[in-house]
Amino acid sequence: MFTHSNKKITNQTGSVAIELTFVVGALAMCMMFAGDLAAKMTIQGELDNLSYSMANIVRDRTALYSHADNVREELSRQDAEQIDRIVRSNLTRQRAGFNNDKYAVIVEGVTFDSASNANTPATVKQLKSFHLGNKQLNCNPPPSSEFKALTPYTNKKRYMPMYRVTICYESPNLFYTFSGAEEGALVIQSSSINVGR
Repeated sequence: MFTHSNKKITNQTGSVAIELTFVVGALAMCMMFAGDLAAKMTIQGELDNLSYSMANIVRDRTALYSHADNVREELSRQDAEQIDRIVRSNLTRQRAGFNNDKYAVIVEGVTFDSASNANTPATVKQLKSFHLGNKQLNCNPPPSSEFKALTPYTNKKRYMPMYRVTICYESPNLFYTFSGAEEGALVIQSSSINVGR
């Protein structure tokens, strides 16, 4: 037979320590998540600035190197390698522990056939794309159809050439590492597009 007792449990020693453990654990996870997010936002900002600057350099090649004999609208491998060197140099200075295996850059240039008027759709004359750095990195630039949609028509009866620089960097996913999830590193990507001169 059961006997019912109205006695309350009054010995609660240790319950505060148990509650504190859960609260501190939850706070630690929140702080880890915030720190990981801040690190990724910093990398994203650095890549955004670099890709924008590199797209401007590619666009301004004709003005920067107007004294040279080989100035052209078409993008060359040499142009892409120069952009790669500049980006690597900047990332090496900005990121402590920069790793070449976690980096990739894609430099693209497109020129269009001349058109009789603005109502004539842009026709790609030449599309060049150079992938430098780690080719196994999951670095996928936006589709090349973006060029045709964005190119302006000029009063010289032609569509302007366009250039795009995409920079990718693999960042460790600290939050997932500490939480025990299977998720690996995250590839942060920035892409900038610019109209030629």
